Amino acid sequence: MGELMKPFFELGEDFESIIKNTLSKKEGIVDIVKISPITTGWTNIVYRVETIKHNFFFRFPRDDFWERTIVKDYEFAKYIYGKTSFETVKLKLGMDEGRPFSFHVEIPGHTLAEKMNELSEKEIKKISKKISQFMYELHNIKYEKK
Repeated sequence: MGELMKPFFELGEDFESIIKNTLSKKEGIVDIVKISPITTGWTNIVYRVETIKHNFFFRFPRDDFWERTIVKDYEFAKYIYGKTSFETVKLKLGMDEGRPFSFHVEIPGHTLAEKMNELSEKEIKKISKKISQFMYELHNIKYEKK
């Protein structure tokens, strides 16, 4: 009897090979400058990948719940892409031995978590307004069931 296939990803796997193969096959990128793990996540194993062309984020789910969530994230991101006035990620789905993972080009800037303790009252209002506008635009996307 053959070895059972793992349904999700675990630390210690050869993520570098998966990332290199994915970028080569799906993006035509072979020149990788740096692959860095991001150790703050507990839901997924995350890597930031620097290349000559773009920087990418790769997310590998740690269990079956997050595996399903990655697929849902992909479908949602694909559905809203280009339908608001905001730049959203063009999330892509990859597969490794039947296990899904996601990746996308990094959008330049800072995360809110990085900056929120430094924000002035005026900046907080401005960002709150933008978040509200984004939510409004999401709410008003004409849903097509297909």
